[in-house]
Amino acid sequence: MIPSNKYPAKLILFGEYGVLKGGIGLALPYHACHAWWSDKTPHGTSAVPGDIMRKLQQWCAEKPELNAFIDVAAFLQALNKGEELVTDIPMGYGLGSSGAVVAAIYDRFKKKTVADLDLLKQLLGGMESVFHGKSSGLDPLVSYLNKAVLISEGKTETQPVRNPLKFELYNTEISRSTSHLVETFMERMKDDAYRKLIMDTYIPLSNECIALWLEGNRQALLPKLHSLSAFQLEYFNFAIPSHIRKEWENSLNGGAHIFKLCGAGGGGYMLNFPKDQ
Repeated sequence: MIPSNKYPAKLILFGEYGVLKGGIGLALPYHACHAWWSDKTPHGTSAVPGDIMRKLQQWCAEKPELNAFIDVAAFLQALNKGEELVTDIPMGYGLGSSGAVVAAIYDRFKKKTVADLDLLKQLLGGMESVFHGKSSGLDPLVSYLNKAVLISEGKTETQPVRNPLKFELYNTEISRSTSHLVETFMERMKDDAYRKLIMDTYIPLSNECIALWLEGNRQALLPKLHSLSAFQLEYFNFAIPSHIRKEWENSLNGGAHIFKLCGAGGGGYMLNFPKDQ
């Protein structure tokens, strides 16, 4: 019987790039789109290509650290029956489309439940690496748990999903490559002045936003969010498409919204917080 569970997309709310250098990261499930198992492809969705599914099945079969936890025979049997994973999560938009796919596969074919979140994140990252070369495992973990996840000092913990501020997704209408953006950031971090700005200003500011979000302190969070947005416009210009930079700048100078990166940025979706709330 095909399971009815749905696996949500994810948003990295705070901590993009900073988490690579010891900062805190906060990610949330995003329930507007999902991945799920089906025997047909409903209108408005797309099926994960069969060759990718079989490549992932073979990947799990060949890796001892994965097949110890995944029933690869049952996985193959489902594929041979024509069962599909379908999704309405856009690819290349920062919403964790491959993570939701991995979460759906793990949940259905896991041999046992892994309670340790750091081990589970590592396991899911090993599965997702077939898509990206290397994965932290954060995206599939959020999708699988359907909970907010906090990454702090190398430790992983879940958090209640709080939304002290309303936000919208702003569609840049272009896709992006996360790996290229991360490479650009890491190259910039070789410059001492840039590195000092990230370590001494950006990461503490992002961490403070996370703390205020988790406290539900809306009044204190809005001005910090404004400062974070201004910092990203100036120092993460490589991650902000040129055609929205003017609108981003206007939003800081009396506009009705505050922009910030959604994950790596560069395209896909940006986060847009109304100021009047």
